[in-house]
Amino acid sequence: CASKNFGPCPAKAWDCLGDATCRSVVSCAPKVLGKCKADIWKMMTDKKKREIIMCMSNCEKHGKVDRWCAVRKCGKAAVKCVMDKTCLSVATCVPKVLLSCSKAGFECVFG
Repeated sequence: CASKNFGPCPAKAWDCLGDATCRSVVSCAPKVLGKCKADIWKMMTDKKKREIIMCMSNCEKHGKVDRWCAVRKCGKAAVKCVMDKTCLSVATCVPKVLLSCSKAGFECVFG
């Protein structure tokens, strides 16, 4: 009866837990949040921001995002991100931690 207040989420949650890839993303989430420490929820739940973060993660060299590469390959949105401390931190941290936790989860989130 309480699940009615949660809309369609309970059924989707059970479906997710039955899927190994989805389960790996869910199980990695605390590790990502714990290590990255930035306010990343909005960035990771917004498809456009997630795409920018993924694009920028391809420009990582020695643990840091190469800003020129990011701007050249990822466009105007990347300019805003490289100038924003939180966005730049997320672009570096989240893909690295998620990949270390689950390759399937990384591919699920970042495509």
